Amino acid sequence: MNAWDNMGERYGMGMASGLVGGTITAYANNYKMLKQPPVTNSKEAWAATVNTLRTEPFEKFQKDVESTDFGYSTELSATKYHTDKDTGEIIWEKASSYEDS
Repeated sequence: MNAWDNMGERYGMGMASGLVGGTITAYANNYKMLKQPPVTNSKEAWAATVNTLRTEPFEKFQKDVESTDFGYSTELSATKYHTDKDTGEIIWEKASSYEDS
């Protein structure tokens, strides 16, 4: 058998198997993401945000942010916080007024 024999068939099968394998891997990763617990701390939140920005168009991310009230909450203070003694993480306190938020 020569190196050039059945070249189209061999490369075609390689391309088809790569396409199927890539599709299965992408869907398996999406399924894993659906089964993950929600974000529990700020480091995980940043990691999830950066991952979303890397993998999705910015316009979709922007629409998702604008459709939630996450960034417009008046419950958390913009200036009052304390640092957790155990983890060193910043914990924002509740706002006492609209102006404080």
